[in-house]
Amino acid sequence: TYSKPESIGSVINTIYQESTPYISRDGLFLYFSSNRPDGYGGSDIYVSKRLDNTWSQWSEPTLLPPPINSVYDDSQPYVNEATGYIYFTSRRDGSSDIFRTLFHPVVESNRNKTLVIHVFNSLTGKALDSDIKYQLTDSTQLKGELKTSEGLAYFTFIKGSSIKITAARSGFTDETIQLNLSDYFNNEQSVADINIFLDPISKEEKFTANNIYFIQSTSIIKDDSYDALNQIMSVLIRRKDIKMKIFGHTDNVGEEKSLIKLSTERANAIKNYLVKKGGIDPNRIEAIGLGRSQPLNDNSTEEKKAKNRRVEFVMYK
Repeated sequence: TYSKPESIGSVINTIYQESTPYISRDGLFLYFSSNRPDGYGGSDIYVSKRLDNTWSQWSEPTLLPPPINSVYDDSQPYVNEATGYIYFTSRRDGSSDIFRTLFHPVVESNRNKTLVIHVFNSLTGKALDSDIKYQLTDSTQLKGELKTSEGLAYFTFIKGSSIKITAARSGFTDETIQLNLSDYFNNEQSVADINIFLDPISKEEKFTANNIYFIQSTSIIKDDSYDALNQIMSVLIRRKDIKMKIFGHTDNVGEEKSLIKLSTERANAIKNYLVKKGGIDPNRIEAIGLGRSQPLNDNSTEEKKAKNRRVEFVMYK
């Protein structure tokens, strides 16, 4: 038999819809979904700490940050405390699917602050998985370690005066930053984003941009290529100490001379965009057309030909 159900209080239950509760293994934290209006959109996942043994006194619920919550419906949280992952359901892809991400438990606080850490390769601008160490320099001296997932990690903590964060990854130089938290948080803002850039130990970084496209047989850049180009541009703007080579490649359809010309024109089209749009010094960028001379495969199918039509970038110091 079951006892009569009792409400766990008005801090958790509101005039809005609260659903899919999950209690942590120690019985201290309640995770649940709600469509209350202070979220990111739709239903969002919150966490609250039990304050006594009555199960009716709870801390003010904390809205979990992205990538857990989104503008779509997010619900059904489950925290695997052994692995550090939180599992949840979201409609962000158009239907209800299950997602997971690394999760750091919430620390007790009346006013929790959440720091979202993004780690990038300083040469390519791509998200970089790394090990994170942090220490708050306040009376709590709270410290801990995290691992980024797809370049992202976050933790929630008691507000302090400043924090020291170190990001490390094999093959890259460690980066340590010291932040004055008053510059990032106030009474209105409880979530802040921090970007950390790690320098490769190697002086050269080569990568292929698979999302740069041209109108067939021309050097005209398609509109859906500009997001990728703007990301590369932002790296060149931020890192004025690096230079770049752009290599244009084609498949094997056509005369070699024509393919060299086309690939050179495409590499130059990218260079011209970066120079005109981003104000990049043209002497920092070299455009090279290689035509069909360096295929990734034998061009035996249309799919293989498409892979050979590519643009490669080499950034170097």
